[in-house]
Amino acid sequence: MKKVYGSSSEVFGFLSGKALIIAVVLTINCKLETTNCFSQDLHFSQTFNTPLVLNPSYCGAFDGQLRLMNSFKYQWSSVSDKPYKTFFCSVDKPFFNKKLCAGLIFFNDKAGDSDMSTTQAEWVVSTQLKAAEKDNVSAGLQMGYGQRKFDSQNLVWDNQWNGATFNDQLPSNEPVASTGFGYFDLSSGVNWNHAVSDNNKFRIGVAAYHLNNPSFSFMYDNKEKLNIKFSTSGTWEVKSKKHSNTTYLFTSAWLRQGTANEIDISAIARQELGLNSLYTGNNVSSNFLWGFLWRWNDAVAPYVGFEYKKGLSVGVSYDVNYSGLHVASYARGGFEIHLAYRLVNQKIVVETTAPSLQQ
Repeated sequence: MKKVYGSSSEVFGFLSGKALIIAVVLTINCKLETTNCFSQDLHFSQTFNTPLVLNPSYCGAFDGQLRLMNSFKYQWSSVSDKPYKTFFCSVDKPFFNKKLCAGLIFFNDKAGDSDMSTTQAEWVVSTQLKAAEKDNVSAGLQMGYGQRKFDSQNLVWDNQWNGATFNDQLPSNEPVASTGFGYFDLSSGVNWNHAVSDNNKFRIGVAAYHLNNPSFSFMYDNKEKLNIKFSTSGTWEVKSKKHSNTTYLFTSAWLRQGTANEIDISAIARQELGLNSLYTGNNVSSNFLWGFLWRWNDAVAPYVGFEYKKGLSVGVSYDVNYSGLHVASYARGGFEIHLAYRLVNQKIVVETTAPSLQQ
């Protein structure tokens, strides 16, 4: 039976959704063979808490009217006087029963004696179409503007060595055109969400970031390009058969950018500490979350989170480094904290500190 759309907003949502999916698929397909790229991207250990870093089509993929997310990572204080600091925040909202979703993203990453920083602001739009009774397909586009800069005052160069000390008054003779530049950025992604039952759901997504290969160089030749980042991610949410108050969440992500690869796996348990009202919603349980995060050949991170009656939530992890750098880092990687809020039925409640596939 064909669905009859009863309002102009429904028709607009349906048509824009199909057009967006076609545009996303064509955009990714045109870039699958691109390999001429060099620079690397930012990342978080709690990949499930930064969904828009993994896939633009995850925009609006939550239960509610509005979602705000914030993440902060502080790392490598054991090997640098100026540790890496990364801040990420986003807000997204569904429209027309999720046939169209829109959001904004902002992040800043700063590190090193030169205060090398990347700042980026983007908008993201996605759509979700029902493919079958228990299947949804989503597609998303993300675009915006970024700026990269550094402070050269704290740097010294080999040409400034006078035989005894470094003299910062001497010219560096480095072919640096500028200490800052800007660039336009374009990304896209798709995902498939399937519900085996109310207690067993999974999602798989693929995405490509920096599709336009923006120039990413301080030099006059301007040859360096920002790597295209290919992302494949999945989430499985299943309720325990033995313990009705426990839900298990398993996530994975494979990121490839240039010659660099990153594999992230997490296992999280969400335990209800009270009883939830089945129909009225008057009683809302607080939840405790615990588990671990693992990044292949690099680090493992214990994770804990707490949700107070869907009103306040926090998720915290700490990277324990075991890569070749552990000799210098003494296994001390980085601290990461995540906060997220949802607006549901005109009341602010917290987004879970682990992924949820509620659509």
